[in-house]
Amino acid sequence: MALGLGCGLTHASAISKAEYSWVLDGTDDHINLGRGALVKPTTTDTSEGVGFTAAFWCKNDAWGEGSGDVVNPSETMLATIASGGWDFACTTRIAVNLAIDKASSPGYEYLSIVGSYKPFYNGRTFYRASMWHHVAITFDGRYLKLYTDGVLDGTADAGEDDNPMFYNTGSKDVECLIGADPTSYSGGTSGTGSHWTGLIDDVAIWNTALDIEALDAIYEAVNTDGAMLDLTKDSGDYDYSGNMTGLWRANEGGGSVAIDDVGSNNGVVKNGVGYSLSVPS
Repeated sequence: MALGLGCGLTHASAISKAEYSWVLDGTDDHINLGRGALVKPTTTDTSEGVGFTAAFWCKNDAWGEGSGDVVNPSETMLATIASGGWDFACTTRIAVNLAIDKASSPGYEYLSIVGSYKPFYNGRTFYRASMWHHVAITFDGRYLKLYTDGVLDGTADAGEDDNPMFYNTGSKDVECLIGADPTSYSGGTSGTGSHWTGLIDDVAIWNTALDIEALDAIYEAVNTDGAMLDLTKDSGDYDYSGNMTGLWRANEGGGSVAIDDVGSNNGVVKNGVGYSLSVPS
């Protein structure tokens, strides 16, 4: 059972048959989701509900084993970031960054959050080894929010409403990668060395900012019901299936294609990514 951090809100009951998760070795394993607009939603008119959410489940068997040493220094979990874009990284904590468009030089600025949950035990809150955790970020044009296991874990304020997200274009455009930093990505490898070590499942992107009730429903389906929520169907407090722009479930169990279950943005599995029967439950 996952770490019990849910906030007691009503959760949905539609379940997804999760068969596999990805296993990334921290050396060169990653999944390339490409450069398309579906993996890079923007935020311009939030009055119409336009926004952004990215989320996934993750697990690392080494979490919680140390007493102060960093288990995964600067490992990238999911990212579209170069100078623009957004990312999740695991350092001493889960840290997220998102670039917003600004007229002043250099044309963008970062919103950043460092979460409170550490990947090792230090007498306070921590990610537990051998347990699945759900991590999500939302952006509604002003507030960037980080959620851990359905609980709000940090907020960054842009200071004004309706800020569009900023992405690099042209020759500086980068791919969206699961498990690697795309900053110096070239020819199927990432030159930064910041590859994720561990398991990842159900990587999802929406073109709106999910509310806390929906994110808690996603977490509580596993924490309470022992099965993952089917994100392609509305149920209970989760009613955002129509806003999904990408969902990669790892259920292929092998091969070089990561199937997008809500669209046509299939990813490419690189460098021997493994598959595990361990899934959030």
